Amino acid sequence: MGRAEVQKRVFLTPLVLLLLCTPLLAQSRPVAIQGGMLIDGTGRPPVDDAVVVFQDGRIREVGRRGEVSLPQGAEVIDAKGKTILPGLIDGHCHYRDWMGEVYLAYGVLTCPNISNNPADWIIAQREGQRNGTIRGPRVWAAGNVIDGPPPQGRGGLRRQRTSIIVETEEEARKGVRDLVAKGVDGIKLFERLTPQAAKAAAEESHRLGKPVIGHTLDIFAAAA
Repeated sequence: MGRAEVQKRVFLTPLVLLLLCTPLLAQSRPVAIQGGMLIDGTGRPPVDDAVVVFQDGRIREVGRRGEVSLPQGAEVIDAKGKTILPGLIDGHCHYRDWMGEVYLAYGVLTCPNISNNPADWIIAQREGQRNGTIRGPRVWAAGNVIDGPPPQGRGGLRRQRTSIIVETEEEARKGVRDLVAKGVDGIKLFERLTPQAAKAAAEESHRLGKPVIGHTLDIFAAAA
């Protein structure tokens, strides 16, 4: 494999994975990982004695040793005897405060959180990871789910404690606006919404430029 510009984050197994997590990835000083076997995830053959150069959170150059020039002043990480892989993504994450280090230990570097976490809390986790005060994967934050009222006599459901409960289309739109104002990355809609309220929430989310994730039980709600 020749030189290549790529946009992937990487991790090393088994010993130097944590070195690649922010704030190291975000530092301005270039970092070069060299000597490991690179499996880049594209289906191309592994690259022995590989060099990966990254700076400002992005991989800048990849190749075999001798094909890639190390930037002046780069920090060099010796990966001899180790494997370099693209960082993994947990596509359905219910994030908790103890999970950050566990994710990193298993090479998971991105977590789209679609749990019913309070928006303020998950946004604080996201910002802490970004500024280096919290060790963990890159977090995509959905915050509180928007849901309809529970069945009669089941008002104490645990999930409802943090859900935004709406009954009308306007309440659904307002719930979306409130979450977006707090800084969420997307909106999650839950199963007890009426199709009309779900459609209103989805329309408002898209109007504000936010994607929508749905936890639905039937085709009618999904179609909305």
